[in-house]
Amino acid sequence: MTHQLATIGHILYDVRCYLHEFPKPDRTSFTNGRIKYSAGGSACNVAVAASRLGINSAMCGAIGFDDYGKYLIDNFISEGVDPTHVKIAYGESTGVSIIAVNVEGEVEIMEMLGANSALMKHDVRKEFIECSTMLHMTGTDLECLERASKLAVEAGVKVSFDPGRSISSRGYHKLMHILNNTDYILINKKEAAQLAETTDDKDVEEIVDILEKGIKKKITYVIKSGKDPTYVRTPSEAFKIKSFKVDVVDTLGAGDAFAGGFVTGIINGMDVKNSVIQATAVAALKIQREGAQSSPTLGEYTEFIRKHRKDVEIEKA
Repeated sequence: MTHQLATIGHILYDVRCYLHEFPKPDRTSFTNGRIKYSAGGSACNVAVAASRLGINSAMCGAIGFDDYGKYLIDNFISEGVDPTHVKIAYGESTGVSIIAVNVEGEVEIMEMLGANSALMKHDVRKEFIECSTMLHMTGTDLECLERASKLAVEAGVKVSFDPGRSISSRGYHKLMHILNNTDYILINKKEAAQLAETTDDKDVEEIVDILEKGIKKKITYVIKSGKDPTYVRTPSEAFKIKSFKVDVVDTLGAGDAFAGGFVTGIINGMDVKNSVIQATAVAALKIQREGAQSSPTLGEYTEFIRKHRKDVEIEKA
């Protein structure tokens, strides 16, 4: 089956608790309302975000043969994401995240990877990659990421990579075999510093300098900064785009919504600048709602950008 976006990474069942403040040792924190659940996992969130924006998306990951896994497959189907390449790891439990969200919308996450650890490089099939326009990778087994990105390069498929905390912490030297196959790196400043094998007290420009000199391949770096401006450096220019001012309810999955907006822009033929504007708007809409997969529909995004396009602020960096 042909799809525009192929995503690979973790698939998780999210359990969310909304609190006034995060728990402290030997103290009880009471939830604001009921405990809630939904689908999650970075790659899963990106696939759903892109699908809601009109992109044919497919997912490669692993779940267990259990009720959580069934829920997640049903969610993919209802969201229009092709789950054909999702592995069912018999004998493993579907991955679960326990998430606390405070009154400022900040999150703390405890994660059990479960079946996600069962994804092997042979589970990444050639046909999954070569029939797509773009591949988006998030943190998972490095051999799987290497195989997926290699197949993408061979098929002429563009590659975006959001390595997350655990993969970034390994540093770019150990990830060179993946980074050399990457066209776009989507990452926050702290993760970028880890990837560059330096500290995050440096300016973002210095961090990207280290990555450019170390990796050498021409890559577009998109450094997400939450409420602060996003720093972007392409092989030909650098600029910053300010975030939209909105009321924050839940930042869970904001970076994934951003990535979904960005890859959608690239797939639809937008340049990097307009793709980042779209990503920023999609993330702004998501953080006003609860849950990792509360990204907007194409209609909601279109209405938001129509009203707020005048608020976009871009400055050269």
